[in-house]
Amino acid sequence: MSDSIDYLALANDQFLSNPVHRYRVMEPLIVHAFAREHPRAGFFILNVALTAAAATCILAMLLEIVSLPVALLSVLVFLGSRDVIVSTGTPMIDPSLYLLIAGCFLALKKHTRWALAVTLLLAPTVKENGLFLFPMVFLFGSLSTRECVLYGAFGILIALGVREIVDLHFGSAMSENLTTSLQHIDNVYGSLREFFSLHGVGTLWMAFGPFWLILAWGFRQWRKLDPPLLYWLPLVFVQMLLTGSGGSSRMAILAFPAVASEIALVLALYLASSPRTEAPSPTCPSPSS
Repeated sequence: MSDSIDYLALANDQFLSNPVHRYRVMEPLIVHAFAREHPRAGFFILNVALTAAAATCILAMLLEIVSLPVALLSVLVFLGSRDVIVSTGTPMIDPSLYLLIAGCFLALKKHTRWALAVTLLLAPTVKENGLFLFPMVFLFGSLSTRECVLYGAFGILIALGVREIVDLHFGSAMSENLTTSLQHIDNVYGSLREFFSLHGVGTLWMAFGPFWLILAWGFRQWRKLDPPLLYWLPLVFVQMLLTGSGGSSRMAILAFPAVASEIALVLALYLASSPRTEAPSPTCPSPSS
């Protein structure tokens, strides 16, 4: 994958001609610091840890609404996704985004103010997609409007500062990235065409496989989902549209908090309604007179 080659190059402190990947430096910097001689292995270890942490956050969130066995099964839907496995096992930075999203939804569920503040501060730097978490924190978080604006502004300033440092280091121009980012709007038409093609359906199927069917059947119970989970789904759809053809599956996997929660509710409903056989009570012989 070309993405993996770019992130390995960043970990080796090499200039990237691709302005989209050039500023996603958090994971490459960690790998550069601790596994400079073996960056591919460093990415693997780091991504396994990040994906495991994301799964733990989702598990903690689900335990608020369902039992442990159901929560574990639902988390396996996320961990068993083709895209999660590929992103975790290759030099990609998606696992950091998984943790950011999972941690945000856990913080929304638990009303953890410091975690929501960290989300606003780090989201724009981890990956541009992190900005889509801003409305979730603003609408459903326990931070005040003033705090949201303050932390959000600092988060954007941190991201701009990181980009300025990268530009000074490599002698590049941030305007290239801004131009390329705006060009994502041109991907909407291609994404819509892909959604209605056999190839597009097959690509989307790879995100959650047969669990899409459970999700579709169980979405009749959508009112039981928390509002943040429901509001997150159209935001993921927007990200899918902006990605363009070929990337819809990777963006669809970002809906994993809502998908895992919905499947957990379906499983809990099924297990609760399954017939239970009760052991017959032993018959006591009547006392002889």
